[in-house]
Amino acid sequence: MGVYKSARRYSREAFWEKRRRVKRRKDGCSGCDHLIQCNNCICKLLSNMFWQQNTDFCDVERCERFLIKEKGTSEPISLDGSGMPTVFKLEKSLDNSCCVIFSYQDMGGTTPMVPIRRKFVVDCQSLSGIVCLREDDDMVSFY
Repeated sequence: MGVYKSARRYSREAFWEKRRRVKRRKDGCSGCDHLIQCNNCICKLLSNMFWQQNTDFCDVERCERFLIKEKGTSEPISLDGSGMPTVFKLEKSLDNSCCVIFSYQDMGGTTPMVPIRRKFVVDCQSLSGIVCLREDDDMVSFY
């Protein structure tokens, strides 16, 4: 009888553990298995910057604008199709997944040109680099 209870307890625990794993896989923006934390350098850096923890890369209080580069590309992301890099602002880094939410300014194709703030959600594991822009950098103002 003791063996039966032990085997039954194990199978019940195994069932719930498997169910938790499946649920974790479905959470997040990419569907990747988030049992393995997002531990690459870009994910860690963005998380630290969002939570304003000490980072050697950027002075968190002065750096709010970024250019971001995806893996396999040689140029920063350009969402308007012009080839000019899109300037992003970090909005949120989700610790329970690899998702990072940025906002950016889009001109919206209206006349007169009216800037519209849009959101850009990306799996930080697909990023290979970020460039921190300062206020005095020669780029179009973000806001």
